[in-house]
Amino acid sequence: MQEQPAFLSLSPRPDDAFVYLPRGLNREYLDAALSRKLGREVSISHHSSANLCAGNFGGVSNCGATLLRLSLQLSDGHRLDVVAKILSPAELNLFKIDHRFDAREAEVRWARWWGQQDVPFVPVVYDARGDRTSREFWIIQEFFPQVGWPDVPGTRDKAFPADLGRLGDLFSHAAEIHAHSARGINELRALFPAEGIRQGHDCSPTAIADCLASLADGSGPVGTLELTAAERASLQELIEAVRHRPKWVDEWCCVCVNNDLAADNFALRTRDSRTNYVTFDWGTACLGPMERDIDLLLFRIRKTASEHEGHLLSRYLEVYQGQTGQRIDRDAFTARMPWARLLHHLRMIAEHAISLAWIPHQTRSRERIHMFIPYCSKLLKSCMRA
Repeated sequence: MQEQPAFLSLSPRPDDAFVYLPRGLNREYLDAALSRKLGREVSISHHSSANLCAGNFGGVSNCGATLLRLSLQLSDGHRLDVVAKILSPAELNLFKIDHRFDAREAEVRWARWWGQQDVPFVPVVYDARGDRTSREFWIIQEFFPQVGWPDVPGTRDKAFPADLGRLGDLFSHAAEIHAHSARGINELRALFPAEGIRQGHDCSPTAIADCLASLADGSGPVGTLELTAAERASLQELIEAVRHRPKWVDEWCCVCVNNDLAADNFALRTRDSRTNYVTFDWGTACLGPMERDIDLLLFRIRKTASEHEGHLLSRYLEVYQGQTGQRIDRDAFTARMPWARLLHHLRMIAEHAISLAWIPHQTRSRERIHMFIPYCSKLLKSCMRA
């Protein structure tokens, strides 16, 4: 009789809503995966668990992930900590796993690709799995001495503190991510081959407009959304603006856009006596215009460091040029940022409409659609002034 692999027995902390550990992520698998990556035998000396977040919107759990922290004893006497990021905790995360598994499959693909790049600003991924049949989605990646922006707890608005030196490093970090992904853009397009409104994939403005058109006229999969006449009129105005956008808007470069560069999505790594900021969360990443990430970063420092926006944007463009040899005109880049913000939120409307086709009774997507339509109408005015 074959001996069954030993399972890790976990119980939730008092402040955790759940702890989910897929059966495939057992002791035998972890030992083998970690030993294979490190090229030496390892044993797990200690393990613990925690959750990144546990929120609930409209009766649908939006829990981020369970983190399984493993303390490893290496055969040569050294020690190492890693963490298994368990992305989809079974039926508890219905909203994210039933939307064609796109978000979680995409995050596994992103993490695996970045983990193979051997660059200091992303974690090493030891193994990854996205299994539709068992609904197991997880990533085993490096654990760092500190997770989160140094000395700053995560905030609801995900704002960064006004430390100019660190903010300069942050914009340089974004430039490195964009430059590296720009050089590998053909490989990334093969990783996400189909254009469309799917997590991770490139999505043209025309594709977004077509999806919104079906939402506005009721011909799409969500015919019971009950848009008001004013909302339909706003959508039509937005669709026409996107379809007749200025030609210079499409001059932006397509890169890996993280879409959620935030204080709690960073960690620290020290290599060769140099400490790097490391982005470890790719749950909302996609192929798209670099202007989107920079617009988001500028928004998240606006409360604390708005007077430094020009300096930080110049820093970003200088680092990107140094990495790629491509000079980008600052005025043109700035003019495209409102369009990047508008198209991002229009894409979110389309994504939520598609989600309603899969889970029609959840209220989160309905609330977001009704909220984003008037917001996008305001954004359009900024685009017209650009």
